[in-house]
Amino acid sequence: MTDKDEEKVAVINLIVVIIVGAIIGYVASIIMRTRGSLLVDIVVGIVGALLAGFLGKVNLTTGNFTITALLWSLLGAVILLWRSLSSSSGGADSLSHCPADTVVRAAQLNGRKQSG
Repeated sequence: MTDKDEEKVAVINLIVVIIVGAIIGYVASIIMRTRGSLLVDIVVGIVGALLAGFLGKVNLTTGNFTITALLWSLLGAVILLWRSLSSSSGGADSLSHCPADTVVRAAQLNGRKQSG
């Protein structure tokens, strides 16, 4: 493969990861009964996939699109939304310093600014 071919494959892989991330984020938001913008869904889906990778189960960002990888990524996205919702309640055990929560909140604020 030439360098141009590798660049094309990398761009296509990035586009697929964004699309799959949006779908996973959308399904996770339905499960958790939250609804954000498309940007929030993409961020939640991709960060959920990274969370699943951190747990050592899958790495969706490398093109591992098996059913198992997708389900683990969905679980990661649901956990991310659940954690974000539970920490926004302001409980004593809140992990407001969690980077994933910061990413989700920033995306939600960005989505509100664009729609409002």
